Amino acid sequence: MVFVLTLYFQETLGLSAIETGLVFGFQGVLTAALLALGTAGWSVWLATAAVSLAGMCHLGAIISYGVTVTSGVPDEEQGLATGLVTSTQQVGITIGIPLLGVLATTSDDLLTGVHLVLALATAIVLATAVLVAIGLRRTAARGDAEAGSGSGTSVSGTVETQPLGSR
Repeated sequence: MVFVLTLYFQETLGLSAIETGLVFGFQGVLTAALLALGTAGWSVWLATAAVSLAGMCHLGAIISYGVTVTSGVPDEEQGLATGLVTSTQQVGITIGIPLLGVLATTSDDLLTGVHLVLALATAIVLATAVLVAIGLRRTAARGDAEAGSGSGTSVSGTVETQPLGSR
């Protein structure tokens, strides 16, 4: 999305490379930059809000899928699982950026291409959310069935505690 939105900001809204970079900056820098630029257009403000929201949601997604993927993995295989997740993400980025860039720029009007890419990305995110919800329900149902079967082990006893700093 950053690549396609960069094209949108520069080609459609007429922002310079520096102004476009500031749109993707931290919240404080972002607000100061837009005020300093004196842009009164709602398009820039709306796009900035959308980019900020997308960034926060992306961070939440990264944390969520990282925890989900590694939650059932034994401690000695945590590094392997994390490496596989990161590699999969990098392959997706490597394939996704060029494909979305081509889709965005093949139209005669860049804005039409950007709309197509945003609609496609939204559809992919929604489809993925549905698949994740289905997968998590199946995993939870399987976990409930295993818990109710009596095959689990029970642990009881006391845990020795020490005041902080007394080690």
